[in-house]
Amino acid sequence: MNALTQFKNLPETKAEVKTFAEQAINEILNGEVDIKSVFAQMKSIEDAIKLIKTNSRIQNYLIDEVEQDGDSKNAEFTLSGRRVWNFSKDPILAVKKAEVKARETLLKKMNGIDPETGEIVGIQTYSEFVKITLK
Repeated sequence: MNALTQFKNLPETKAEVKTFAEQAINEILNGEVDIKSVFAQMKSIEDAIKLIKTNSRIQNYLIDEVEQDGDSKNAEFTLSGRRVWNFSKDPILAVKKAEVKARETLLKKMNGIDPETGEIVGIQTYSEFVKITLK
């Protein structure tokens, strides 16, 4: 079986994606499926898609195709780019970053209280998440 035939039953448009997600959420919350099994499978699909999308040969092939025609049946493709600056060789910026890191470390030790003024300058927050590791 062709690997990509698995995609044929998946949603293709924004509206279909929304409907699919709503149905999946309801099935999970109604206890119709095992949430951990669903999340493990979604993680494996997510990882597979990432491997495909980030493959350099696939990226080059896609760019070639988009240059020829930017449209498909259910999506519009636009070739774009952006300039990224790399300041890693700037010694002044390196010093400033080290100073900021040192200040953050000091404030963490002081529970977010400025040792000179006694003012509360940092608030500790906590967020919880579930990490999924495929076996």
